[in-house]
Amino acid sequence: AFETAVRDMLDRPDALVSSLFGVRAGGLLRGDGSSVSRSRLSGLLIGAELASVREFLGDEPVHIVGDAGLAALYREALATAGHDSVIEASDDLTIAGLATAVSAGEEKQT
Repeated sequence: AFETAVRDMLDRPDALVSSLFGVRAGGLLRGDGSSVSRSRLSGLLIGAELASVREFLGDEPVHIVGDAGLAALYREALATAGHDSVIEASDDLTIAGLATAVSAGEEKQT
């Protein structure tokens, strides 16, 4: 459900609103379970987001920072869109950023 939804949005991002309604209708008419609905909803939203930034994605891997579960979804969506990606350890990046800020602040004081 996720990959299909991502592909749908990459092909027709203008159909987001009607596709969102389709998630609800799928639950009522086909008996789609909540896990299928959640998967489709995530695919629609992430796919629409990727479609909106497609022109900015180059040939280099996309670096993903965030919650591990959500980062994995973005990685899958990017692969569906034909892009490589790297999941970065958000804790490590936060610590590195804070260390850089502290170091810059110390340099200003001297």
